Amino acid sequence: MASLADLPVEVIEAITDKLNPRDLISLRLSCKEISQKTFHRFGQAYFTTLRTDLTHDNLQRLLSISKHGQLSHFVRKLVIKARDNHLGRGFHWHRLEDGNHSACVDAWLSLGVQLLRDILKGMTKCNSFHIYSYGGLEVYYDWEFLLPSDAVSIILSVIADTGLPIKSFFVDFRNWGAGSVDAKRVQMSLCQRPTFRNAWKSVEELRLELLLTPETFDWAKDLVLQTTSLKKLSLHFDFDHTTSFIGNLVAFPQVFQGLQEFKLGCAHVTVNMLSSILIDSRSNLLVLSFWHVYLQQGTWAALLEQIRRSLPLLESINIEWLKEYSNDEIVHIQFPTLEDNRVIPGTNGRKLELRYKKWKRPKSIWGASYRGRIGMDKALGMLAESAVHT
Repeated sequence: MASLADLPVEVIEAITDKLNPRDLISLRLSCKEISQKTFHRFGQAYFTTLRTDLTHDNLQRLLSISKHGQLSHFVRKLVIKARDNHLGRGFHWHRLEDGNHSACVDAWLSLGVQLLRDILKGMTKCNSFHIYSYGGLEVYYDWEFLLPSDAVSIILSVIADTGLPIKSFFVDFRNWGAGSVDAKRVQMSLCQRPTFRNAWKSVEELRLELLLTPETFDWAKDLVLQTTSLKKLSLHFDFDHTTSFIGNLVAFPQVFQGLQEFKLGCAHVTVNMLSSILIDSRSNLLVLSFWHVYLQQGTWAALLEQIRRSLPLLESINIEWLKEYSNDEIVHIQFPTLEDNRVIPGTNGRKLELRYKKWKRPKSIWGASYRGRIGMDKALGMLAESAVHT
């Protein structure tokens, strides 16, 4: 009698793609042959992205995965995020300046850093790191705990020590309300080491979501400028110092020439800066997003028209909460005519997705998005024509 185990691997994998986690585990426990035939899908589903709060117990679990001859090869991304507003429980974290809680973690004396270094040596394909902060006030920490800025420093130190090639790096200190990276806890000079610079050249996706400060300005700039293979760049700041930051970047057109995706949020920029970015990235750019962006010179209507003319490959546009200056006042941009006219001509009924401000009456349109190369030219024209001050 034929059984499920007799089916080809491709058919069994197609079945497992439809199962929820609990059912997949139950299926794998049914017999050894099915367990073997579903191993690849199991590894992809549960081990491609691993999460850690840098506690002793969690790093020990990661160490066991790194020593597993098969599972370790599935790991591509490590997400570092506090649990219950705590990082690093279970270790003594030595500091470079003895007695100073705000000093950098000593990467050579701290057993937790040494353990993480060993883990990543076993996970040879892990090349993406996402580091999150958390909301609320930071509680007092001693040598037994870490802050999110410490996690940034630890990852950068491991890269600088090992030369591990990096594909994706994401620092999210904005969404969780903690704001800026603490410069006192991060060794900014790590970015200048030859091993770090060589490893950083391979970065394809870089996302910096944080509050810029004078202490972290050059550090953040170097993280962008030292890339040579960048395809996706997402910069979400908190307005301060952003005009100068973007102005520094556009002086290096090679940063944008290979970009396929560019997202900018919570920033002050001039129309000349964005025009330069559009010109430098016009041969490759597919995705473009602006969120809470203040245009200090020029108009969004004119810039949207330039996007329409300059980016023939664009496949996705998203704009929300745009602002510009008029008569020395900040004015908001709305798109009122799109309410009754958002169908893109010649696309068999495809529509702009509208973004509404709903908490005040009357309801108003504060943004829109469109995906698809077909109709993009007309969609951008409609956005440019509809953009008005409020």
